[in-house]
Amino acid sequence: MGQLIIPNEIKIKGPWILSENDLEELDDVLMEIDRLINKSYHIEIEKEIEKKFPELKKWDEKITREEAKEKIKNSYPFSNSEKYAILIAKDGKKLVDSSLIGILKDKSINDFSPSILHFEIRKGPISYRLVISSIYNGELESKISIIDDNFANEINYKLNKWVRKNRPNIVLQFWNSTLPYIVILLFLLITLISMFFITTTKDNYKNELKLKSKELLRAGIDSTNINDAVELILKLKSDYVPEGYLNESTLNAKVLNVWIYSSICLLLLAIYPKTIIGVGRKKRLSWFYQKWIYIVTVFIPLTILLPILMEKLL
Repeated sequence: MGQLIIPNEIKIKGPWILSENDLEELDDVLMEIDRLINKSYHIEIEKEIEKKFPELKKWDEKITREEAKEKIKNSYPFSNSEKYAILIAKDGKKLVDSSLIGILKDKSINDFSPSILHFEIRKGPISYRLVISSIYNGELESKISIIDDNFANEINYKLNKWVRKNRPNIVLQFWNSTLPYIVILLFLLITLISMFFITTTKDNYKNELKLKSKELLRAGIDSTNINDAVELILKLKSDYVPEGYLNESTLNAKVLNVWIYSSICLLLLAIYPKTIIGVGRKKRLSWFYQKWIYIVTVFIPLTILLPILMEKLL
Protein backbone atom coordinates (compact mmCIF):
# COMPACT_ATOMS: atom_id res chain seq x y z
CA MET A 1 0.00 0.00 0.00
CA GLY A 2 2.79 2.43 0.93
CA GLN A 3 5.83 2.68 -1.29
CA LEU A 4 9.14 4.49 -1.53
CA ILE A 5 9.05 6.72 -4.60
CA ILE A 6 12.60 8.11 -4.46
CA PRO A 7 15.14 7.76 -1.62
CA ASN A 8 14.11 11.06 0.00
CA GLU A 9 10.38 11.08 -0.75
CA ILE A 10 7.70 8.82 0.68
CA LYS A 11 3.94 8.55 0.27
CA ILE A 12 2.00 6.22 2.56
CA LYS A 13 -1.76 5.82 2.28
CA GLY A 14 -3.97 6.16 5.31
CA PRO A 15 -5.91 5.92 7.44
CA TRP A 16 -3.54 7.62 9.90
CA ILE A 17 -5.25 7.59 13.31
CA LEU A 18 -3.10 10.03 15.28
CA SER A 19 -3.65 10.94 18.91
CA GLU A 20 -2.30 14.01 20.67
CA ASN A 21 0.56 11.90 22.09
CA ASP A 22 1.45 10.71 18.57
CA LEU A 23 1.64 14.33 17.40
CA GLU A 24 3.79 15.31 20.38
CA GLU A 25 6.19 12.50 19.44
CA LEU A 26 6.11 13.72 15.83
CA ASP A 27 7.07 17.20 17.04
CA ASP A 28 10.17 15.71 18.72
CA VAL A 29 11.10 14.12 15.39
CA LEU A 30 10.52 17.37 13.48
CA MET A 31 12.69 19.30 15.92
CA GLU A 32 15.46 16.73 15.44
CA ILE A 33 15.07 17.09 11.67
CA ASP A 34 15.33 20.86 12.08
CA ARG A 35 18.55 20.41 14.05
CA LEU A 36 20.05 18.17 11.36
CA ILE A 37 19.05 20.60 8.60
CA ASN A 38 20.68 23.50 10.45
CA LYS A 39 23.83 21.43 10.89
CA SER A 40 23.88 20.53 7.20
CA TYR A 41 23.21 24.17 6.28
CA HIS A 42 26.27 25.41 8.17
CA ILE A 43 28.41 22.71 6.55
CA GLU A 44 27.21 23.85 3.12
CA ILE A 45 27.99 27.47 4.06
CA GLU A 46 31.55 26.46 5.00
CA LYS A 47 31.93 24.63 1.69
CA GLU A 48 30.69 27.69 -0.17
CA ILE A 49 33.16 29.91 1.69
CA GLU A 50 36.04 27.62 0.71
CA LYS A 51 34.92 27.84 -2.90
CA LYS A 52 34.07 31.58 -3.07
CA PHE A 53 36.51 33.17 -0.61
CA PRO A 54 39.48 33.40 -3.05
CA GLU A 55 37.22 35.08 -5.60
CA LEU A 56 35.82 37.52 -3.02
CA LYS A 57 39.38 38.27 -1.92
CA LYS A 58 40.24 39.39 -5.44
CA TRP A 59 37.52 42.01 -5.30
CA ASP A 60 38.23 43.11 -1.73
CA GLU A 61 41.60 42.30 -0.24
CA LYS A 62 40.49 43.42 3.24
CA ILE A 63 37.45 41.14 3.42
CA THR A 64 37.56 38.74 6.37
CA ARG A 65 36.27 35.18 6.46
CA GLU A 66 33.38 36.22 8.74
CA GLU A 67 32.41 39.03 6.35
CA ALA A 68 32.54 36.58 3.46
CA LYS A 69 30.34 34.20 5.43
CA GLU A 70 27.72 36.90 6.02
CA LYS A 71 27.86 37.90 2.35
CA ILE A 72 27.25 34.30 1.25
CA LYS A 73 24.47 33.80 3.84
CA ASN A 74 22.68 36.85 2.43
CA SER A 75 23.00 35.65 -1.17
CA TYR A 76 20.72 33.28 -3.09
CA PRO A 77 20.00 30.48 -2.32
CA PHE A 78 21.41 30.63 1.22
CA SER A 79 19.24 33.61 2.24
CA ASN A 80 16.07 31.54 1.88
CA SER A 81 15.02 30.57 5.41
CA GLU A 82 11.63 29.71 6.94
CA LYS A 83 10.01 27.19 9.28
CA TYR A 84 6.33 26.76 10.02
CA ALA A 85 3.62 24.30 11.02
CA ILE A 86 0.01 24.73 9.87
CA LEU A 87 -3.20 23.00 10.85
CA ILE A 88 -5.94 23.54 8.27
CA ALA A 89 -9.65 22.91 8.84
CA LYS A 90 -12.19 21.97 6.14
CA ASP A 91 -13.65 25.48 6.21
CA GLY A 92 -10.21 26.95 5.44
CA LYS A 93 -9.40 28.19 8.95
CA LYS A 94 -5.73 27.84 9.94
CA LEU A 95 -3.57 27.64 13.02
CA VAL A 96 0.04 28.62 12.29
CA ASP A 97 3.17 28.43 14.45
CA SER A 98 6.89 27.89 14.04
CA SER A 99 6.52 24.42 15.57
CA LEU A 100 3.89 21.70 15.86
CA ILE A 101 4.01 21.79 19.67
CA GLY A 102 3.28 25.51 19.50
CA ILE A 103 0.02 24.75 17.67
CA LEU A 104 -0.89 21.99 20.13
CA LYS A 105 -0.48 24.48 22.99
CA ASP A 106 -2.55 27.17 21.24
CA LYS A 107 -5.56 28.14 23.38
CA SER A 108 -7.91 27.99 20.35
CA ILE A 109 -7.02 24.37 19.48
CA ASN A 110 -9.96 22.97 21.49
CA ASP A 111 -12.47 24.53 19.07
CA PHE A 112 -10.49 23.53 15.98
CA SER A 113 -11.31 20.61 13.67
CA PRO A 114 -8.13 19.88 11.67
CA SER A 115 -8.11 18.12 8.30
CA ILE A 116 -4.55 18.81 7.12
CA LEU A 117 -1.23 19.07 8.94
CA HIS A 118 1.52 20.80 6.98
CA PHE A 119 5.05 21.26 8.32
CA GLU A 120 7.85 22.84 6.30
CA ILE A 121 11.47 23.87 6.81
CA ARG A 122 13.59 25.79 4.29
CA LYS A 123 17.18 26.58 5.12
CA GLY A 124 19.13 27.84 2.13
CA PRO A 125 19.24 25.12 -0.54
CA ILE A 126 17.89 22.53 1.93
CA SER A 127 14.18 21.91 2.44
CA TYR A 128 11.89 19.46 4.17
CA ARG A 129 8.12 19.06 3.91
CA LEU A 130 5.64 16.82 5.76
CA VAL A 131 1.91 16.74 4.94
CA ILE A 132 -0.74 14.55 6.58
CA SER A 133 -4.18 14.97 5.03
CA SER A 134 -7.58 13.43 5.71
CA ILE A 135 -8.63 14.17 2.11
CA TYR A 136 -9.00 11.24 -0.35
CA ASN A 137 -6.89 8.31 0.95
CA GLY A 138 -5.52 10.31 3.87
CA GLU A 139 -1.91 10.10 2.76
CA LEU A 140 1.23 11.01 4.62
CA GLU A 141 3.77 12.68 2.32
CA SER A 142 7.33 13.48 3.28
CA LYS A 143 10.05 14.99 1.10
CA ILE A 144 13.61 16.01 1.95
CA SER A 145 15.79 17.95 -0.46
CA ILE A 146 19.34 17.93 0.89
CA ILE A 147 22.81 17.73 -0.63
CA ASP A 148 24.53 15.48 1.90
CA ASP A 149 23.32 11.87 1.71
CA ASN A 150 24.47 11.18 5.27
CA PHE A 151 22.11 13.83 6.62
CA ALA A 152 19.33 12.57 4.31
CA ASN A 153 19.76 9.05 5.67
CA GLU A 154 19.72 10.27 9.28
CA ILE A 155 16.58 12.35 8.70
CA ASN A 156 14.82 9.43 7.00
CA TYR A 157 15.87 7.13 9.85
CA LYS A 158 14.38 9.52 12.48
CA LEU A 159 11.13 9.88 10.55
CA ASN A 160 10.78 6.20 9.67
CA LYS A 161 10.97 5.20 13.35
CA TRP A 162 7.89 7.32 13.99
CA VAL A 163 6.22 6.12 10.76
CA ARG A 164 6.73 2.43 11.62
CA LYS A 165 5.09 2.97 15.01
CA ASN A 166 2.05 4.85 13.69
CA ARG A 167 1.49 3.75 10.11
CA PRO A 168 -1.77 1.90 9.30
CA ASN A 169 -1.48 -1.82 8.65
CA ILE A 170 -2.51 -3.48 5.39
CA VAL A 171 -5.92 -4.48 6.78
CA LEU A 172 -6.81 -0.86 7.61
CA GLN A 173 -5.53 0.42 4.26
CA PHE A 174 -7.57 -2.24 2.44
CA TRP A 175 -10.65 -1.49 4.55
CA ASN A 176 -10.30 2.25 3.94
CA SER A 177 -9.65 2.16 0.20
CA THR A 178 -11.87 -0.72 -0.99
CA LEU A 179 -15.02 -0.44 1.13
CA PRO A 180 -17.32 0.64 -1.78
CA TYR A 181 -16.09 -2.31 -3.86
CA ILE A 182 -16.54 -4.70 -0.91
CA VAL A 183 -20.17 -3.56 -0.50
CA ILE A 184 -20.94 -4.02 -4.21
CA LEU A 185 -19.17 -7.40 -4.40
CA LEU A 186 -20.86 -8.71 -1.25
CA PHE A 187 -24.29 -7.55 -2.47
CA LEU A 188 -23.81 -9.31 -5.83
CA LEU A 189 -22.52 -12.45 -4.12
CA ILE A 190 -25.47 -12.64 -1.71
CA THR A 191 -27.93 -12.01 -4.56
CA LEU A 192 -26.35 -14.80 -6.60
CA ILE A 193 -26.42 -17.23 -3.66
CA SER A 194 -30.05 -16.30 -2.89
CA MET A 195 -31.12 -17.30 -6.39
CA PHE A 196 -30.14 -20.90 -5.66
CA PHE A 197 -32.27 -20.98 -2.52
CA ILE A 198 -35.47 -19.49 -3.97
CA THR A 199 -38.02 -22.28 -4.34
CA THR A 200 -40.68 -22.10 -7.09
CA THR A 201 -44.16 -23.64 -7.23
CA LYS A 202 -42.69 -26.70 -8.93
CA ASP A 203 -40.03 -27.05 -6.20
CA ASN A 204 -42.64 -26.73 -3.45
CA TYR A 205 -44.87 -29.38 -5.04
CA LYS A 206 -41.91 -31.72 -5.57
CA ASN A 207 -40.95 -31.36 -1.91
CA GLU A 208 -44.48 -32.38 -0.90
CA LEU A 209 -44.29 -35.42 -3.18
CA LYS A 210 -40.93 -36.40 -1.70
CA LEU A 211 -42.36 -36.19 1.83
CA LYS A 212 -45.26 -38.44 0.80
CA SER A 213 -42.77 -40.87 -0.81
CA LYS A 214 -40.80 -41.10 2.44
CA GLU A 215 -44.00 -41.79 4.38
CA LEU A 216 -44.89 -44.61 1.98
CA LEU A 217 -41.41 -46.10 2.27
CA ARG A 218 -41.57 -46.02 6.07
CA ALA A 219 -44.94 -47.76 6.01
CA GLY A 220 -43.74 -50.26 3.42
CA ILE A 221 -45.04 -50.85 -0.13
CA ASP A 222 -47.78 -53.48 -0.40
CA SER A 223 -50.90 -54.18 -2.43
CA THR A 224 -52.85 -51.48 -0.57
CA ASN A 225 -50.57 -48.57 -1.56
CA ILE A 226 -48.82 -49.76 -4.73
CA ASN A 227 -51.03 -47.54 -6.88
CA ASP A 228 -50.16 -44.48 -4.72
CA ALA A 229 -46.46 -45.30 -5.10
CA VAL A 230 -46.73 -45.55 -8.92
CA GLU A 231 -48.65 -42.25 -9.02
CA LEU A 232 -45.97 -40.51 -6.94
CA ILE A 233 -43.22 -41.81 -9.23
CA LEU A 234 -45.05 -40.59 -12.33
CA LYS A 235 -45.66 -37.16 -10.84
CA LEU A 236 -41.99 -36.79 -9.79
CA LYS A 237 -40.63 -37.93 -13.15
CA SER A 238 -42.99 -35.79 -15.23
CA ASP A 239 -42.59 -32.56 -13.19
CA TYR A 240 -46.35 -32.52 -12.89
CA VAL A 241 -48.02 -29.65 -10.98
CA PRO A 242 -51.81 -29.67 -10.55
CA GLU A 243 -53.67 -26.61 -11.85
CA GLY A 244 -55.17 -25.70 -8.51
CA TYR A 245 -51.87 -25.81 -6.61
CA LEU A 246 -51.00 -22.52 -4.83
CA ASN A 247 -48.54 -20.62 -7.04
CA GLU A 248 -45.92 -18.85 -4.89
CA SER A 249 -42.16 -18.68 -4.39
CA THR A 250 -40.53 -18.91 -0.99
CA LEU A 251 -37.07 -18.08 0.30
CA ASN A 252 -35.04 -20.60 2.22
CA ALA A 253 -34.53 -19.62 5.89
CA LYS A 254 -30.76 -20.04 5.48
CA VAL A 255 -30.71 -17.23 2.93
CA LEU A 256 -32.54 -14.95 5.32
CA ASN A 257 -29.87 -15.67 7.93
CA VAL A 258 -27.15 -14.89 5.38
CA TRP A 259 -28.82 -11.57 4.55
CA ILE A 260 -29.16 -10.67 8.24
CA TYR A 261 -25.53 -11.49 9.07
CA SER A 262 -24.27 -9.81 5.91
CA SER A 263 -26.26 -6.66 6.70
CA ILE A 264 -24.71 -6.57 10.17
CA CYS A 265 -21.21 -7.00 8.68
CA LEU A 266 -21.83 -4.24 6.13
CA LEU A 267 -23.11 -1.95 8.87
CA LEU A 268 -19.93 -2.56 10.89
CA LEU A 269 -17.68 -2.09 7.86
CA ALA A 270 -19.53 1.06 6.78
CA ILE A 271 -18.05 2.90 9.76
CA TYR A 272 -14.59 2.67 8.26
CA PRO A 273 -11.49 4.39 9.66
CA LYS A 274 -10.32 7.64 8.08
CA THR A 275 -7.21 9.72 8.67
CA ILE A 276 -7.74 11.64 11.89
CA ILE A 277 -5.48 14.36 13.28
CA GLY A 278 -6.63 13.76 16.83
CA VAL A 279 -6.53 17.18 18.44
CA GLY A 280 -9.21 19.74 19.17
CA ARG A 281 -12.65 18.51 18.12
CA LYS A 282 -11.08 15.42 16.52
CA LYS A 283 -9.57 14.15 19.80
CA ARG A 284 -12.60 12.03 20.76
CA LEU A 285 -12.99 10.78 17.19
CA SER A 286 -9.40 9.55 17.24
CA TRP A 287 -10.10 7.65 20.48
CA PHE A 288 -13.31 6.19 19.00
CA TYR A 289 -11.58 4.93 15.83
CA GLN A 290 -8.81 3.27 17.83
CA LYS A 291 -11.42 1.34 19.85
CA TRP A 292 -13.61 0.67 16.81
CA ILE A 293 -10.71 -0.80 14.81
CA TYR A 294 -9.98 -3.18 17.69
CA ILE A 295 -13.64 -4.24 17.94
CA VAL A 296 -14.04 -4.93 14.20
CA THR A 297 -10.64 -6.47 13.44
CA VAL A 298 -9.93 -8.35 16.70
CA PHE A 299 -12.85 -8.67 19.11
CA ILE A 300 -15.64 -9.66 16.68
CA PRO A 301 -13.55 -12.23 14.71
CA LEU A 302 -12.39 -13.81 17.98
CA THR A 303 -15.96 -13.90 19.30
CA ILE A 304 -17.01 -15.84 16.18
CA LEU A 305 -13.97 -18.09 15.80
CA LEU A 306 -13.22 -19.03 19.43
CA PRO A 307 -16.47 -20.99 20.05
CA ILE A 308 -15.87 -22.89 16.78
CA LEU A 309 -12.28 -23.70 17.74
CA MET A 310 -13.29 -24.69 21.26
CA GLU A 311 -15.96 -27.01 19.87
CA LYS A 312 -13.42 -28.65 17.55
CA LEU A 313 -10.81 -29.06 20.30
CA LEU A 314 -13.20 -30.25 23.00
